[in-house]
Amino acid sequence: MAGNPKVSVCISSYNHERYLRHALDSVLAQTYTDFEVIVVDDGSQDDSLALLELYAAQHPAIKVFTHPQHANKGISITTNLAIEHARGEYIAFLGSDDAWCADKLERQLPVLESDAKVGLIYSLTYLMDSEGRQAPERHGSDCAASPGAMALMIRRNRIHGLTTIVRRCCLDSVGLFDESLVYNDWELWLRIMAHWKVAFVAAPLAVYRVHGSNTSVGIEPAVHLRHCLAATLALRRKAAMIKGLLDEPRMQALVDLQAAYTHFFLHQGTQAAQTLSRAFDTDATLRTDARGLARWLDAQIHDGIDVLPPELTGHDFSEWVLSKLPAIVGTATAKRMARYFSALSSARAAGTCYAADAPRATRLALKSFLTDPRQIAKRDLLVIPLKTIVGRRMVKRIGKLKKKLHSDRTELGS
Repeated sequence: MAGNPKVSVCISSYNHERYLRHALDSVLAQTYTDFEVIVVDDGSQDDSLALLELYAAQHPAIKVFTHPQHANKGISITTNLAIEHARGEYIAFLGSDDAWCADKLERQLPVLESDAKVGLIYSLTYLMDSEGRQAPERHGSDCAASPGAMALMIRRNRIHGLTTIVRRCCLDSVGLFDESLVYNDWELWLRIMAHWKVAFVAAPLAVYRVHGSNTSVGIEPAVHLRHCLAATLALRRKAAMIKGLLDEPRMQALVDLQAAYTHFFLHQGTQAAQTLSRAFDTDATLRTDARGLARWLDAQIHDGIDVLPPELTGHDFSEWVLSKLPAIVGTATAKRMARYFSALSSARAAGTCYAADAPRATRLALKSFLTDPRQIAKRDLLVIPLKTIVGRRMVKRIGKLKKKLHSDRTELGS
């Protein structure tokens, strides 16, 4: 390769001799070849370093580094060191126990090359076990297509690090991984999203290995919550410095609301109340945005942190928020929010139970309409009582007739 490679693949390696060949071979097998591999061994106690040096001797694209005195510094410091040694325009990440699909770089690079506003691209993943047996299910979700991608990511991390490629200039601008955080990938993706678009490839391009000693699998729920809270609070502290979308009062308020949510489930009632109240001080428009608040609360319950300690599952976060709102936004706005939230809850329950109990689903849908007439605009909700009252066959026939009428009009127009 002449000059610097286009892509630098950064690997933090620690005690994964058993899986390391698979990881390295999956990179070397890429159909896109303009890359280098920067591996930093994090003081491994097995023969990982010897294996890495063997690969480096055989493959000039692989460069191996260690910490002074072969110290163990942790994955964040180790990954940051790999980035510092990287020469590529794009930075990709891979765990030393994971692997890539052969067309990963080939599928993702053209997207980055075609749109300079995209700072990060990611994809779906497969899972495999310690023996390399791959499961067919696909994991991950697309937040890039949503106009509210940043808000979705504030609720929880949707980006699998081993699938990402990031522009080097993004890291130069917003900084590397925060070495004080455990969930620093989530926090870094949000810093990048404050200034750049995110792109998504709707295909599994990497394979995450589950082997019993993963850092993010099987973690105690309360520990998970504390890691989430630390990342959220760090992002909030940096918001004024990061700027971009995080300079907007509404986005900062969403981070405050997320912190309140996590404080609540950690039994930190005082901090939860303080951060909930701060959200309304940060963004004064929240005080009159009853519908927006209701949508946030509904989404948070169903799409927030999805792992909670068993002793906390009975706690009703929505009731707690609604009980605090009168003192923050006034009784009138609090009542409107409660009404809109009730309508959303009824609508969601109607969709959930329709297949098993159509009459109950119809009652819930009608309740949602009566509570908030704007819910009638939701076609998926409106069709529930229509199918029950008119009949499913008739609704299907009406749908076919509408399609035929549309087709006839199109033909006449042509």
